Amino acid sequence: MSAMKTALSVVDGEVSVPETEFADFYRRHYWLVLAFAQRRLRDEETAREVAADTFRIAWSKMHQRGAHELAWLYTIARNLLGNEYRRQYREQALLRRVGDELAAGPVRAEGDLVREALLELGDKDREILYLTYWEELSAARLSAVLGCSEATAWKRLSRARKALQHILQRKGHTHGNS
Repeated sequence: MSAMKTALSVVDGEVSVPETEFADFYRRHYWLVLAFAQRRLRDEETAREVAADTFRIAWSKMHQRGAHELAWLYTIARNLLGNEYRRQYREQALLRRVGDELAAGPVRAEGDLVREALLELGDKDREILYLTYWEELSAARLSAVLGCSEATAWKRLSRARKALQHILQRKGHTHGNS
């Protein structure tokens, strides 16, 4: 995706982006950001809220100089998803304390098992797997979103794969290569 390059105006020392420019930026990237959130969340409404909040934050930060690209939006969305994961974790912990049991049913689909295993991973490991396999980011874009070198990104990916494989094996999952 191309960077947002526009004629910016300076008002009271701040750079402003015309609303039409932001509207074009929004139209080009909204569905990609929504898909990014949907692949990480079970709830469609929450995914839409994350996408909306991503653009709300992007609008508030558009005055800052620099390239505003899809990777920047993914970084904002990733931070919001981290907040959502923590909220979900606290909610689940509360339900466990109160004694509610959420049964997955007698037969669990493989996708549910993998999603459950992904939720057990640390935020950083889970995110690098999502970025690599769901968002299909290149090494260069992956390192840009993560804020590290390509070599470091690949090392982190390798560790995340091993952590996921360990969780799946612990759960008795033996299908193919994890």
